[in-house]
Amino acid sequence: MELSALTALLLAGGLGTRLRSIAPVGPKSLAPVRGRPFLEYQLAWLQRQGIHRVVLCLGYASQSIIDHVGDGSRFGVVAAYSIEPAPLGTAGALALARHLVSSTALVMNGDTYYTDSLAPMLAQHHSTNAWMTIAVSAGGERSASGQIVTDASQRVLRFTEKSESIPNARVSAGLYLLEPVVLAAIPPARMVSLEHETIPALLRDKRPVYIYTLQGGFWDMGTPAGYAQLDAQLGAEGVG
Repeated sequence: MELSALTALLLAGGLGTRLRSIAPVGPKSLAPVRGRPFLEYQLAWLQRQGIHRVVLCLGYASQSIIDHVGDGSRFGVVAAYSIEPAPLGTAGALALARHLVSSTALVMNGDTYYTDSLAPMLAQHHSTNAWMTIAVSAGGERSASGQIVTDASQRVLRFTEKSESIPNARVSAGLYLLEPVVLAAIPPARMVSLEHETIPALLRDKRPVYIYTLQGGFWDMGTPAGYAQLDAQLGAEGVG
């Protein structure tokens, strides 16, 4: 499978309350970073990967994002929308959008930025016949991200979201490849957490979930500290 065959599901429905000191109004995805809405950096990264079909999973202030992105053509993508009638959680938002996905999907949080190529991650995902592949980083603050314990083959044995520090755990980067069977298993029309419910359920049922280690970094702009780090990173790249 080529990257161009993927559908990207972008979770951009959050309230962005942690970023209110920097972006006091509007959705977090449209918070300006170096003079551009953050969402534009994510769409540009997807377009560079060769991924053109993007489903924006929206909730809070959804119309402002729709008005900005439109059909996606000025960003080199084809944009579709799935709008929560009420907050459904990370997995609940994916369940609502599953009718828009027919093959392997890329899921990414609406507040993270990456520099890696996705081609090696996709190749590994299919070579392991994974239901889900979770991108990880060995760095970062462990208490701020999901922590993962694997066996020697990189198959996930344990996933603990934002809790106590686990020695030798890997840090989730909030980026996933998953198969439609995962979306089909999410209970519809209620709040469901990908991190607290869906991933643990896959592990309990012995489904194939693996990690992929990012070669570059990832930046979470959802807090003032993370925002400053991303601003510095984009400045170092000469972006913006």
